[in-house]
Amino acid sequence: DEIIEAARMDGAHGFGLFRTVQIPMIRGTLIVVVTTIMIATLKVFDIVRTVTGGNFNTQVLSNKMYSETFVNFETGRGSALAVVLFLAVMPLV
Repeated sequence: DEIIEAARMDGAHGFGLFRTVQIPMIRGTLIVVVTTIMIATLKVFDIVRTVTGGNFNTQVLSNKMYSETFVNFETGRGSALAVVLFLAVMPLV
């Protein structure tokens, strides 16, 4: 409360207060939450594959990679999707 009050006395209001004071105060928590959500999102392959098989507009990148490689026998396209998935996961690791 004291930090926000000091920022208001310095002239910060509205979005500027939020962006320059409050976001940096919770940066650690935001990083943990966003990382956890991204990892959980990338792990939904088994749920999508078991429940819908990718039908009904529930396709995810890992399921698409599996379908292209082992169902459609498009190994090049499946490999390219695997590389994209790897590059998406690498910054999280």
